[in-house]
Amino acid sequence: MNITEIINKVLSTPNAAFFYTPPIYGKSDSYLFLKPKEIVTIKSLRNLDEKLNRIDEFVAKGLYGYSLMNYEAGYLFEKTLNKYLPKNENLIQFFFYDKKNVQIIKSSEIDFVALEKYKIKNFKLNITKSEFTKSIRKIKSYIEEGDTYQVNYTIKGKFDFEGSYSSLFSNLVFNQSAQYIALINNNDRIIISLSPEMFFEVKGRKIRSKPMKGT
Repeated sequence: MNITEIINKVLSTPNAAFFYTPPIYGKSDSYLFLKPKEIVTIKSLRNLDEKLNRIDEFVAKGLYGYSLMNYEAGYLFEKTLNKYLPKNENLIQFFFYDKKNVQIIKSSEIDFVALEKYKIKNFKLNITKSEFTKSIRKIKSYIEEGDTYQVNYTIKGKFDFEGSYSSLFSNLVFNQSAQYIALINNNDRIIISLSPEMFFEVKGRKIRSKPMKGT
């Protein structure tokens, strides 16, 4: 199976996803999720326990799945932060699939064939240099006052894109060398993620985590 075929399947199928681990990390498998059987979406505190129980039930049934969680999802689980919950936003989404709709592919058997061209142009950060400097000063003052000991400060880069998603994805795979790579069709948006971090892995009674940034 070649990478263009896989990515086109994801792009043409709502709620499909591809999780890829490069073969440089040993005997690795990749996963292609197509046509979910169940979707659980959490937008607010309403019926939160009921929805979390449904997630547990689907896991117990042995369904395959993945989840998307916003940073703001943490506000659901801390009463003092409930007031900051955004309105009408998908804070947590769980997608569950029957085994027949999940393809497990040996990463070494995925062919990265010659790809089409693509263009990225009009790249621009979403803040100015003075705004960036002001934010850094503010973070330093919070650290000096003891209000925080660490801040993960991020900004956005916006650009116009033309051409092949397959080519973009492939270039990112080879340039970044990340271990945990995903392409997700989330209906109104396409998510490409390349991360060296493993949130957690459960094997029996052991939980292993490989975070970065001192988290």
